[in-house]
Amino acid sequence: RQFFIDAAVTPAEGVVPVGYPVEDMDVRIVDEAGRPVEAGEVGTIAVCSRYLATGYRGHPELTARAFVDDPAEPGMRTYRTGDLGRLHPDGCLDLLGRSDTRRKIRGQWVDLAEVEAALLGAAGVREAAVRVESGDDARLVAYVVPEEGSTPDILALRAHLAARLPLAPMPSAFVMLARLPLTDRGKLDRDSLPAPAPVWPGRESEAHRTAHVGQSQDPTIVYLRDRAAELLGVPATTLHDDRSLLHSGLDSLSALLLSHRVRTDLGIGISMAVILDAPSLEALAATIATT
Repeated sequence: RQFFIDAAVTPAEGVVPVGYPVEDMDVRIVDEAGRPVEAGEVGTIAVCSRYLATGYRGHPELTARAFVDDPAEPGMRTYRTGDLGRLHPDGCLDLLGRSDTRRKIRGQWVDLAEVEAALLGAAGVREAAVRVESGDDARLVAYVVPEEGSTPDILALRAHLAARLPLAPMPSAFVMLARLPLTDRGKLDRDSLPAPAPVWPGRESEAHRTAHVGQSQDPTIVYLRDRAAELLGVPATTLHDDRSLLHSGLDSLSALLLSHRVRTDLGIGISMAVILDAPSLEALAATIATT
C-alpha cells in the first residue's frame, strides 16, 4: 500500500493512512468470523495475494488460523495480520493498532485502538493511550500527552469522544503525561501506565477544592452523592456539589446504573443523558426534585 502526502493533505482525525493497494495485492477488513465489514467499520486487516509466506515456522496451529486458502481462486491465500484497520469508501486504508488490544468491560467488548485513534483527533493531543484498570469494577482509563503549550480540557475530550464512539468505550478517567512509557523495542508499555487519581481534578485550584469541604445535606444531593461515589469507587467527600458527575469521572455505563438506582429507590425516571448533561450535582438534584 502507498499514500502520497504533501503540504495540502491533512489526514482525518490525526491518523496517517497506510494508503491504496499495489498491484497483485488485495487488502480487506474482516470481522472475527472472517467476513468483510462495511467501509468505515473497524476490523482485522486481511491481506489477499498469491505472494504470501508459507506460514509461521514451527507453529502449525497459528499458521492455520492466520493463513487461509481461497477456495474460489486457486493460488490465492489470505493472511489475517492481527492488526486493526478500516477502509474508506475509496479504498484507502487506516492502520489502527493491534487486534489483541480488545478488552471486555462490563460484558461489552471495547477496542482500545479505536478509542486511542479517536483521542488522537482531539485538539491539543499529541499522543494517547488507553487501558483497562482491572478490579471489582473494571473501567477504561485514558492517557494523554498534550501538544507543547496546550492543556486539553477534560469536558472537551469527553465531548470529542462522545461524538465519535459508542457509549461503552467512554473513559472513566483521564491522566495527563509528559510522555508515554515505552518498551525496549520502542512500543507502548501499557502495563507501565500509572494508575489514575480517584477523581479527575480538572483545572481547579487547591483553594477551590478546599473551599467545598462543607457539602449540602439536602437529602436528594446526599443520595446522589453517595450512589455516585459507590459507582466511582471513591469517598463521597471527594464529590463536589457544584461540579458535574461527568467531570467527576462518571462514565456512560455508570450513569446508566445510577439511572436504574434512582428509578428503583426513588421511583423517579431519569435518563442517562440527563445525568451526564447536568452541569452540577445540585442541578441534577433539582431536576429530580421537580420530576
